[in-house]
Amino acid sequence: MMNFEEIYYYDYENEPIGGGNPYKRCVHCKISTPQINGRLSGHAEWCEYRIKMEEEIRLKTRATND
Repeated sequence: MMNFEEIYYYDYENEPIGGGNPYKRCVHCKISTPQINGRLSGHAEWCEYRIKMEEEIRLKTRATND
């Protein structure tokens, strides 16, 4: 069984932070890539990307448990 907490999530849309900052951030929740650090829980709870991915995980988990 796959442990979804160990997956490195990097496929979210991102944008430059700007202001001379070299990092990028999630376009949905505006949290920086270093803060997210590949963790789904690194995104805000209300983040569109996080909500979408958590729903996909629920569906995959349900399918493997049926």
